[in-house]
Amino acid sequence: MMRVLFALVAATSIAHAEGARRKALGHGLELVVENNQVYVVQGKVRARLGPGYGIESAKLVGTQVDLVLDQLSCDAMATAPSHWQLDQLEARLANVVAYGQHTKKDYRSAEAGFARAAALDPAWPTAAYNLASARQLLGDLDGAVAALAPWLNSQPLVTYLQVAGDPELAPLLARPELKALQATRRGSATVDSKGVVGDIAYSPERRAFAIARREASWGACSFVVDIELHDAATGKLEARAPLIAWDDTRPECAGDGIKPGARGTIAQRAKLAQGVLADLGFSPATIERGTEPSGNAGDKRTSSFPNHRIGVVARDGVVRALRKDTELGQVTGLEQLVAVIHVAELNAIVATTRRPGREACEGSDPTEIDLLKLP
Repeated sequence: MMRVLFALVAATSIAHAEGARRKALGHGLELVVENNQVYVVQGKVRARLGPGYGIESAKLVGTQVDLVLDQLSCDAMATAPSHWQLDQLEARLANVVAYGQHTKKDYRSAEAGFARAAALDPAWPTAAYNLASARQLLGDLDGAVAALAPWLNSQPLVTYLQVAGDPELAPLLARPELKALQATRRGSATVDSKGVVGDIAYSPERRAFAIARREASWGACSFVVDIELHDAATGKLEARAPLIAWDDTRPECAGDGIKPGARGTIAQRAKLAQGVLADLGFSPATIERGTEPSGNAGDKRTSSFPNHRIGVVARDGVVRALRKDTELGQVTGLEQLVAVIHVAELNAIVATTRRPGREACEGSDPTEIDLLKLP
């Protein structure tokens, strides 16, 4: 179980305290800002809400808690509002307590706490994952699958990745409810330490494609690589599995950028991702890589697919595909074109774009995967 838990509890009204770093909420509750994180403390229980430099305001209106936090944006200090129903907040408190019991292997008590959290906030997947973990460890596989059922229906790819990647949930892969998500024909996609071999894999049964997205630091040689699963019709990101984490890389630009001690972990992640892709029917797609984009990175950039007689022009975040003077389609991405790949199974072009990271605010040049459908 590797799920970070957080919570917030509010009183009916909260006066602005000095420095907005600490607010007494009543009922034994206190809201605290430490190390640019907002916590709620109740007795010995401490739960993280999220990042924040201070608390602008917090009040309860009916059953809804309205909270406004001071946060540093890329432009200046700004306020960020959030809204919570009391049941949602109670669910997170119950979850925190249950998580502590779970780590002490008191799975019976943890199961009761997670069940309460899931009932209070049925739209929160973390409580359901935790409940399934506790029940699986108690030998209640029927109950574990029942906890996951709403998410198997609404977020099948995310849930399958969650189950496959969590040792406490992985035994559920043998259950018929999880097997129902597997393809009738096992895929042959391969994942190595760099990403999806052959660039893109496609699953006709899941109607999705898999691709590795790389994002690098603008001030060092650190980078991250995720295996992303996108809807084949819309390009929408459906699920993501980590392959290389920031801490796995070497900022000093030595060798291939990977820390020697991280290679085993990366290999394990690649094996896990490959197994999931195979289960879900992903196999190498039929592709043509576009030519290396040329032109000014801050202005127009072009690429082409000689075999398909298609040209690609990207400017101001809009990527267009053309055949001679006829536009075949367009998609909006980030500012700069990085690469384009024509995928026969999708009848589409998969475009990777990026924009410059904002100095002193962002540590990387953000990247994005977009789908340009062809007629």
